[in-house]
Amino acid sequence: HFVPHSVHIYHKIGHAVHDHPLCVHNATFAIPIDSLNDDRFYLKSIHGQESTKLIFASFLIGIHATVYAILADEVAKAIVISVRGTLSLEDVVVDLQCLPQELSEVGRKCDFEGSGHYCHSGILSRGKWMYEDIRKRRILHEVFSRGSPYENYDLVIVGHSLGAGCACILATMIRHKYPRLRCFAFEPPGCVYDEALCNFSESFITSFVRHDDIVPRLAPANADALRDEFFELLARVKIPKFKLFRDIRDIVNDDDLSRRNLAVLRATESTPRDTQYYQQLLTFR
Repeated sequence: HFVPHSVHIYHKIGHAVHDHPLCVHNATFAIPIDSLNDDRFYLKSIHGQESTKLIFASFLIGIHATVYAILADEVAKAIVISVRGTLSLEDVVVDLQCLPQELSEVGRKCDFEGSGHYCHSGILSRGKWMYEDIRKRRILHEVFSRGSPYENYDLVIVGHSLGAGCACILATMIRHKYPRLRCFAFEPPGCVYDEALCNFSESFITSFVRHDDIVPRLAPANADALRDEFFELLARVKIPKFKLFRDIRDIVNDDDLSRRNLAVLRATESTPRDTQYYQQLLTFR
């Protein structure tokens, strides 16, 4: 049910409010809190979202700032925070900031045990920015306040790809205030949290991985393993490298690929280990 929310934040929500008087400098859109019952703010121009109301949206883009929207889904009876994934150059820079950052400080601030736990540093910076942006605007406070038409709604956070990672950290940061919240992360990066924190968050975060998508499998350890396997494979090549790189440009079926590999690669146990290349490889490792 929540997949469309994670998709429409890429383009359609921005297009729906682009020329609206409440869209300030194409950077933010916010309806007055006393207009939560106003029927004019349904996303009627987006197919399937006729019963979803746009409450707030930020279209700011930066290393810390990220595009997100707060919606009232009247079918699911949920307030939905939808976070956009990778689309801009700034998003790519954040993706690459994958060094782990310790969560003690964030844990103390947000009332969870962060000591000894780690998060993707780029994703963490965006999660912290969203947390502060939502807090200072008091959006959730007003939406769930007594007398609001949405005071008894659930809180759901969704995102795709990079947005899924940001949704996870935001969910962890605000869960102490909204213990019933759920987070649905579609194709999240594979290096958002350490394993222990992933296990802890199972009770409120659900991740979805489709087939062989590479993004959920991206992690520094996997990148290191791929690099080492590639260099090890080069050591097994028994024909001139220029001929190999010329041949691998040809697309072949599985049977022909197996035969070609036998023709150009030594068996692993037959790899010469006294060559200059192999000694450099050992030093590099």
